[in-house]
Amino acid sequence: MSFQISAAANPDFYFAPRSEALGDTFEAYQTLAVLREMAMTPVGVASGSLDRKAPGIIDLFEEIAFRESLHNLSNAVSILAMCSGASDGSIFIGMRQTNTFSPDVARSATYTFLPGDNPAYELVQKIAQPLKDTEMNTWNVLMMLATVLSQYAGKIASSGTPKILINLSS
Repeated sequence: MSFQISAAANPDFYFAPRSEALGDTFEAYQTLAVLREMAMTPVGVASGSLDRKAPGIIDLFEEIAFRESLHNLSNAVSILAMCSGASDGSIFIGMRQTNTFSPDVARSATYTFLPGDNPAYELVQKIAQPLKDTEMNTWNVLMMLATVLSQYAGKIASSGTPKILINLSS
């Protein structure tokens, strides 16, 4: 299966619709635990421990990719949270699962920038259940969210107000 992602925001940001494979699912509680450990410390993300231990080089590469995806998401959301207008900003994510023989499932989540210690943790906490409800709780969805938010963070000025609309459909 695959999903499609698109995004739009001011000033003049548009992420063209793009199809990606859904990939493997993630467990929200494990992801949130890792994000909580990634709170800004003098050693950065190195402070997080590797919870998913398994023998073999492939497993090690998967663990590194998992960490990097979360690190990229954390950086992007943190950069947006540091914008001077972040208190008036938001990230809106609309999710739609299209079904052939049963009703479609649509969910949404809005993250407002009222960050505590870890804005990425708060974002994932907001979107975890809607992603699960629409069967889009996969690593590829998180990686694409990180890509979109990183590109947007590079576009918006630090004096801007981050407001972005992201659409996911499968």
